[in-house]
Amino acid sequence: MNRPAMPAAPPPRAMPRPPGMPAPTNGNTPSSEGRPIPSGHGLTVKDGLDIEGEKLFIFGVGGVGKSTLCSLIAEMGIRPLFVDAGNSTSHLSVARVKPTTHDQVRAALHDDALLAPYGAVVLDDMTACEEFGRSWVLANITHEKGYKVDSIEGYGWGKGYVHLFEASHLLLADLDRIARMGKHVLVTAHDEVAEVKNVFGDNYLQHQPRLQSNKNARFRERMREWSYHTLFMDFDVAVTEDGKGVGSGSRTIYPNPLPTHWAKSRTLREPIPFVENDPKLWQLLLKKDT
Repeated sequence: MNRPAMPAAPPPRAMPRPPGMPAPTNGNTPSSEGRPIPSGHGLTVKDGLDIEGEKLFIFGVGGVGKSTLCSLIAEMGIRPLFVDAGNSTSHLSVARVKPTTHDQVRAALHDDALLAPYGAVVLDDMTACEEFGRSWVLANITHEKGYKVDSIEGYGWGKGYVHLFEASHLLLADLDRIARMGKHVLVTAHDEVAEVKNVFGDNYLQHQPRLQSNKNARFRERMREWSYHTLFMDFDVAVTEDGKGVGSGSRTIYPNPLPTHWAKSRTLREPIPFVENDPKLWQLLLKKDT
């Protein structure tokens, strides 16, 4: 007995498209404007860790040992090159260049032949580099009406701080390029005591990097975002029963934030005592025992 043929299955329905958007063709996908976007984006999936160079931002009072701390990465077999913008390494036996302008800093960070022998680049310090950037802005960027100004405030309405932010931000792009080369990038800065607005109660004082933080251009905050580790170094102070602060000259590296200071770390959790010529930070950070 012959059975009637089953009806053919209906073709799969395409997902609905927004009105006016053309169908994708030849392996292309439509853009939000209706134009096809090539599917050959060149991206590949990588599993597991993807560590390039570490990016550290270390700040603290003058003389606390930021440059010395950076130099101790050499104890791990990683030779550092100091871009000594702040003239801070005269007491250290390190390889250095000593730029005095914003352009010279950037030229050093782009000189691959200069960087080739080194496993780490230390920008020492960003506070000085920001001053170089300020001079560069005044020398190269005119007011929107075409005349030169002699103060960062002369551009009006916070526009000078935006120019300064953009000049400083170029250095971060330069340092990112070096990190992608597999070199560690260490940046230092001086600190200042800033008032923190506390939405839960009274305002309080806190150690923060001495970098500009205008409401229109917050480079200080950008530095913290940029780094994998923002470390605060300070002299230890104990408070006596009568409320007086006393110190012994010992120092500590703080990898995590407290109301007293900025800090952050992707891997470090506990404060690290800083002992002269002891590379403990680098042993912990780079996971090496010797």
